[in-house]
Amino acid sequence: MMSEQFAAEPSAVVVYGQRVRQARILRQLAGTAVLKHMSWRGAKLTRLEKGPSTVLSVGEVCALAEVLGFPVEFFRTPPTQRRLPELTFRPTKRAPTAGTQFAAHFSAAAGEFVTFLGERAPLPIVTLPTIGGQVSVALLAAAARRCMGISANAPVGDMIGAAERAGAVVVIHGDGLGVSLDKVLPQNHLGWSAWVGDRDQRPVIVLRESGSWERIRWAMAHEVGHLVLGWSPVGSPHTEDLAECFAGELLAPASALAAELSTEPTITDLAAVKRKWGIAIGALIPHLWRSGLITDARYETLKRQLHTKINRETGHTWGKTEPGWDGRCPEQPKLLASLLHRSGSTGVSQMWPDDVLEAFMAGQRLPTGGWHESATDSVSSWSVSA
Repeated sequence: MMSEQFAAEPSAVVVYGQRVRQARILRQLAGTAVLKHMSWRGAKLTRLEKGPSTVLSVGEVCALAEVLGFPVEFFRTPPTQRRLPELTFRPTKRAPTAGTQFAAHFSAAAGEFVTFLGERAPLPIVTLPTIGGQVSVALLAAAARRCMGISANAPVGDMIGAAERAGAVVVIHGDGLGVSLDKVLPQNHLGWSAWVGDRDQRPVIVLRESGSWERIRWAMAHEVGHLVLGWSPVGSPHTEDLAECFAGELLAPASALAAELSTEPTITDLAAVKRKWGIAIGALIPHLWRSGLITDARYETLKRQLHTKINRETGHTWGKTEPGWDGRCPEQPKLLASLLHRSGSTGVSQMWPDDVLEAFMAGQRLPTGGWHESATDSVSSWSVSA
């Protein structure tokens, strides 16, 4: 029984309103459903969620934990982030406020989870630059490469790994928590990012699950761009353009490409560039054009060829399946898995429900030995194999 947790404690329990709202948003539950389950009337839930803390009876806390599907300890633990992080996109008709609220709360939760693990195992130092000001995108991408330990004119072997070594938390979001990302993001949005923590000290990147290595690498580079382009207006078309420019420059610096390509490259030439630099031809063409390495006419020609040339292996145009579309395995994050492996599982299941943990860990590359899940009563304890 959940109430047994309070056997030796007072009948009144302090819960934190921000925790209640976070759990409800992550569960995508309407306030009316919670009110009905709790047999509350009026604005009690609103006052609870907006207030810093509230005293509830043991019975109320247990009922709240039941309807929201979070351990009691979650509501009793003071939040480490007092405000929601600012996302790198704004609500739109296709990504309404409810969706962006989910994205923000999920980012905050992922950041708090890594902080929890960081109390038991050392976290990587955040080295991503946040220079700000009117710095050129090329210089900013070069600075980001240095901070991530990537040589100036060398291909990025593992984009996700480089970002994690620079302190970013990367989560692959699949069907976790029963929330379709199509309700959160337009389908052409491959992820989101935010600086989390009370001092915006930890970058979090959430990527849409994808079997395409090209899309994963581009989405990572794009979101790293958003994180370091903090001085730009969030969510504006101008910011998106800058993030696209940054992603191209981060994956394949124009200065390096200039030494490899003629001023009139063919679409076949670009296939060779893709293999070396790990950047899709569909992203490479506008990158070359924006960098002044190809003319407007060559840009239009290459775009037309991309969408008319047939890939003999698939029968589709290159615009749908480029050569090498299956030449690599999609990159996977491993920071959270490594931290969990090194820190052990003590206290994890007391704070976070199983499906939230699974959402954090989805798509993670397991460390040697992995971990296994063992159920005890109604709670699974996460433990690590030796």
